[in-house]
Amino acid sequence: MSSTITLLVLVAAAAFVLWNLAAVFRDHKARSSKWGATPEVTADVMVHGWTKHQLGDIVEAFMLKYELTAPLAEEPLDGGWTRLTFKQPVPVDLVYFLVNYLHYPDDQDLGKAKPTAVGRLRTASEFGAVPDKWAKVYVPVGDTEYDLVHVRTEDGATYRISFANLKWDPTAKVGMSAAVRAMPFELGQGS
Repeated sequence: MSSTITLLVLVAAAAFVLWNLAAVFRDHKARSSKWGATPEVTADVMVHGWTKHQLGDIVEAFMLKYELTAPLAEEPLDGGWTRLTFKQPVPVDLVYFLVNYLHYPDDQDLGKAKPTAVGRLRTASEFGAVPDKWAKVYVPVGDTEYDLVHVRTEDGATYRISFANLKWDPTAKVGMSAAVRAMPFELGQGS
């Protein structure tokens, strides 16, 4: 009798795992069909304005929210900046989401914190921009929509990326803070 119960428990557990894997596949397929193939990029995100403890909590919550398993490397730099580096190429939308999340984290009291986050990556033709240019990803100054980022390329083009469609829409509104403007475009260069 106990072997029958054990077998039923194992079958139920296997069904649960397969059902969850199918859900992940459906979600990925839905994202791919809605926005097209999501190109992968090598990127880093420079962040300022959070304590080490707050930043650790925010990064952990982001990893859980987006079910990421590859860790982000955290490197403290001068002037209170921290470089977050993806250890492998990631879908570019995760860079947008991380930059935005560092400004507006779930369940985190901003208090007096005034965070700044700047993602850095190379453009690709799939973005609708001139390919192979360095670009900065940031939340524009005075943002009231909370679900978008701007991208400024090294050749001076600025794009607005709404999370509703993830399309690179050219914009004349730069909205770049002094800290974002001062950040080098290239990966691996500090604040």
